[in-house]
Amino acid sequence: MADGPVTELPTTKQPEKPAAPKPSEVKAPEKPIGQDEQEIIERINRDGDPDTVLQDIAKEGEPSKPLSTGGDNLKSDDLKSAPLGFKRKDVSGMVQKVRQKRNIEYQSPTGERFFVKYATRQEGHRDNLEGLKHEKKILDKLASTGVVPITGELKIYPNGNKARLIMELVTGNSLDSEILREEGGYGKQHPQDVILSTAQAHNRILEMGIVVVDVNEGTYMLQQDQNGLSTKIVDFELSCELSNPAGDELQKALDWYRAKDFGLRISGVESISAENADVLKQSDVHLWAKTIAEWLLGPSYSWQDVTISPEKQSQYQAAVGQVKPVVDGEITRRAKEDFQKMIARGGQEWKGCEQAYIEYEIEHTSPYKLREVLIGLTFEEMIKAKGIQLPQATIDFISKALSYDIRERPTSFDDLIPKK
Repeated sequence: MADGPVTELPTTKQPEKPAAPKPSEVKAPEKPIGQDEQEIIERINRDGDPDTVLQDIAKEGEPSKPLSTGGDNLKSDDLKSAPLGFKRKDVSGMVQKVRQKRNIEYQSPTGERFFVKYATRQEGHRDNLEGLKHEKKILDKLASTGVVPITGELKIYPNGNKARLIMELVTGNSLDSEILREEGGYGKQHPQDVILSTAQAHNRILEMGIVVVDVNEGTYMLQQDQNGLSTKIVDFELSCELSNPAGDELQKALDWYRAKDFGLRISGVESISAENADVLKQSDVHLWAKTIAEWLLGPSYSWQDVTISPEKQSQYQAAVGQVKPVVDGEITRRAKEDFQKMIARGGQEWKGCEQAYIEYEIEHTSPYKLREVLIGLTFEEMIKAKGIQLPQATIDFISKALSYDIRERPTSFDDLIPKK
């Protein structure tokens, strides 16, 4: 970077994100999906000895390797009684419940813990059962990596509309957990350890020719023990096997990335095949970098102004000229959709104000959206402004991975992970 006077980016007060229109009320299912306790009872009636059946359920993933029996995320106070001496904790999020899914942590009478995913097919939505089947197939392929949970039995219920997948209970904390977000905690005190641990685990997946696709803070489960920090990657329902995709799996993955990745949307890549599948690896690494950046810096609308050199200022302004028309176009489309919904909900007093509404949204949304899109150019200055210490090689790698220009992005974490 050239020495010399520095130029401060124009300071723009970041507005609060506009409140999303209230969705129509959706009632989550009142009872756990899958009727797990009934299934246990049925197996006992069919197979005989209750102790044998319950032990099989707890260990079906890999008989020679018992499932984890510890974990900070399943405290005894959280457990609720279930039939046959089992205890359970529903850890499903609201989105999962609305999508007819359940995640349940179990503790057996002998203290063993395991995890069960339930899914119910929804008409007109992505097939939850096929997603669960796909996840088991991918996890079984990745079992040898040691960075994914071991799976057990996949049960399709007789009605054909419900399924259950038993798997290892992955212990530890995700990046969105309070313990890893708190400023004085281990994670924020040792960010390089967290970055390398998540990158090493993710790289093992890419080396197997698989992309995670749905990459977010909940993707990574970190645990510290006497051997240091380790990461397991969870949730492979949307993952994609690049060398042997099923049906339109590659295109579905591309479409998902395009919804999350601005750089991919402006790249001109609209179709995918085995020949150009590396672009999916680039997007996987990019979403990892976005996840790390938001973990370090907080949500994008809270990012602070930074001072950059004249050389980088020139790059930044050139990038703004390239991406701002696209950013404003996307804001305009969303504003039009929101405005029409507002009118449809009875906001007749807003009729005739659509253009003013659009201009308001562009004025108040475009600045922080541009800052988010162009974070690759200012990541170094932003983390230094927050007092975060990282090796320059790590800063450079993340900056490239964050680039809106997909040609600059790495396809793996090889350049970040120290060579042994």
